[in-house]
Order: sequence, then C-alpha cells, then structure tokens
Amino acid sequence: MRLKLAALFLLPAVVTQAQTPPCPLLSAELITQARQLQASVANDDTAYRLTESLTTEVGARVAGSEADAKAVAWAEREFRKLGFDRVTLEPVRFPVWRRGDISVQVLGQSAQNLHALALGWSKSTPEAGIEAPVIELHDLDALKAATAEQIKGRIVFVSARMTKRIDGADYGQRVNVRSEGAEVAAAKGALGLVIRSIGTDQDRLPHTGMGISMSSIQPGTAAAERAMLLSNGERVALTAIPAAALSNPDADQLSRLLARQPDLRLKLAVAGKYLGEYTSHNVVGEITGIGKPEEVIVIGGHLDSWDVGTGAIDDASGVAITAAALGAIKRQGLEAPADNPRRRVRE
Repeated sequence: MRLKLAALFLLPAVVTQAQTPPCPLLSAELITQARQLQASVANDDTAYRLTESLTTEVGARVAGSEADAKAVAWAEREFRKLGFDRVTLEPVRFPVWRRGDISVQVLGQSAQNLHALALGWSKSTPEAGIEAPVIELHDLDALKAATAEQIKGRIVFVSARMTKRIDGADYGQRVNVRSEGAEVAAAKGALGLVIRSIGTDQDRLPHTGMGISMSSIQPGTAAAERAMLLSNGERVALTAIPAAALSNPDADQLSRLLARQPDLRLKLAVAGKYLGEYTSHNVVGEITGIGKPEEVIVIGGHLDSWDVGTGAIDDASGVAITAAALGAIKRQGLEAPADNPRRRVRE
C-alpha cells in the first residue's frame, strides 16, 4: 500500500512536469546570431588555408625543436592577421625527447625487416639491439592476465586491432595499450614491447604516440623510481623497456609468422634520448567581449606535432578550425557591434 501511495503522490508532479514546456537554453536572438555566423563561414576557406600554411611552411614541428619556434612565430603572425583584440605569448617549459633509428627484424628461416616506429619516450636498446623470442597477446587485458613465466625474457607483441568507426570511438579503447603496455610488460620481465599501430589504415606507415602516460608516474610506482625531476616539480620518465609500433600490414605479417613458427625470434634495436628541458610558448589570441569579459571561454588546439609527418590532423586542423572560428566571431562583431560576444573568447 505504501508503494501505491508513493506512486500516487508522485503522479501529479510528473503530469505537471510533462505539461510545462521546457525552458529554452538559448534565446531566439542568440540562435539567430549563431545561424548568421554559420552562414557567414559556409564558403569561407580560412581553416583550410591555415592548415595548408602551417603544414607546408613549417611542416613537422616536434616540441622543443627549431620548427617548434617557427610554429610559434607562424601562429602569432596569423592570429594578428585575423584581427584578434589581443595576441600574447605565454612561456611554457617542458621535457624534450628525440627519436633515433629503429630496426625490427624477424630472425631465422623467415628473416625479414618489419616497418616500425619507436613509441614516444621509448627507452633505447643497447646499440647492438636485443634478440628474444616473441609472445603474441591480443590486447592489454590479455597482457595483464599473462603470468610472469609466460612473459619473462620475451619481446611482447600486442596485436589489438582498432575497429574503423565513423566517430573514431575505438581509438580511445585501444590507445591504452600504447601508454600502459610497456609498464605492464616490464613488470612481468619482458625485454621489449611491439604493438600494432593504433589506426585503421593498411599502408606500411606505422603510427607513433606516447609510450608512457606521464600522469601515471605516481609515488611508489616503478616509473616514479626511475623518473627525472623537472624544474617545475613534475616528473618525467622513459618507458621501462624499449617500445615500438608496427604498421598494420607488418603486424599482420608477424601474426602469420607466429602462427607458423611459435618459437619465432625478433631483433629489436631502438634509439631515443632525453634532451633536458626547453622553453617554448603558448600563442594566445582573444576577443575581449562586451558584457562579461571576466568570464572566459577557451577554444584551441596544440601547435606541435610528431616528427614523422606534417601533423595535418594532429593538430594543425584543430588549431586552424578554432582560429578560423574566432576570426569569424570577430568579423561578425565588426559588422554588427551588437553581435559581439558578451564573454571573453580565447584561442
């Protein structure tokens, strides 16, 4: 009976709520302004132009490199051209790692070279490389479940494949093997780690990415014990063991070879080094706002890229899209001052 009464008392509230029209999040005026802004950029190529400019004139721009400084100068120049109210440079200091040569070789009767890239912040092998039998595991969970007896003295190959989806959602499900795999494998006695590139393409161009999560370097962890202290009090570490990514076709090849030769051996040679700290700059452009400039809306992307491509997607396009959006907002405010944003918008 008490349950029935409770349901009865709730019913009027539910009915009342259903009869009350929802309060709009945006006013009709604001929606109109947004649609006008959308229409104004329908045929605008600013984002494409900026992406092409950064990837062509600067190209690859690894954090802490000469190209990093060129990218900062490029962004400052382009932001001023877009007419932002204020453009400033904010110093930012960070650690620098540089990639060296890499070689991944299948040994024995099917001897061949595999296309690979060192993961970011990978530890180097000895100059002569390391040779060891290989164990294939299908994902990070399988690696975590494996025993030290299975792993010790081997090169671990994690063959997890990213599924192609329209929104790229599987990337987030697979990338953890790249950032966590070396630590997990090392704790079980592995000598090295190779993974399938986190991507869905089928060319022999392997993908790099961070081989260790800096946020995982917590007190009491193995990573913290070998970490280097930075001037800002944070810590940075190389991967516990050498770590590399194979291209998708090469990962498939290694899986086929292991199916035929379970005792297959690899030779892995990886070079990379920590170069200390470097001071670069965040490039900040902003529109002041005419109502509540003390409230700030932040948009943006990162200027740096990896060294093996021009960083068009990661993240020249992100920088370009947000800069173009801020430029469009600025133009709209010049044409109709009442349409200026109330809050400060910062890129």
